[in-house]
Amino acid sequence: MTDPESEGTEERRKGERASALWEARLRDGADNYRCRVYDFSLTGAKVWIDETLEPGTVVKLDIDQIGVIRGRVAWAKQGQMGIEFTSDADEVRYLLGPRGRRFAMK
Repeated sequence: MTDPESEGTEERRKGERASALWEARLRDGADNYRCRVYDFSLTGAKVWIDETLEPGTVVKLDIDQIGVIRGRVAWAKQGQMGIEFTSDADEVRYLLGPRGRRFAMK
C-alpha cells in the first residue's frame, strides 16, 4: 500500500520533518477525537486516528504538553490523516519550545 503523502510530495512538503509519537486530540468544531502524532514539521503533521474527516476540514490539533495548533485536513486514508497547519511556523516553533530547535530557522 502506498502512503498518500509519499506520492509527489517533494514539491508539497514545506520543511524538515521529524518522527514523533505524541498523544493528541483533533478538534473539529464541537467534536474531539483522540489521535497520535507520528510525523511532524513546522507546517504540518501526520496522525493516526480512528475517525475520517474530509480534506479541507478546519481543525485544531491539541498535542499533550505542547499546545494547540490550527490547521486543516490535507488528506485522509485508512486510519491516517495529514494536517496542514494554518498557524504560522514561528508560532509552532514557539509552542515546541526546545523541541523546535531541530527545525532550521528560515
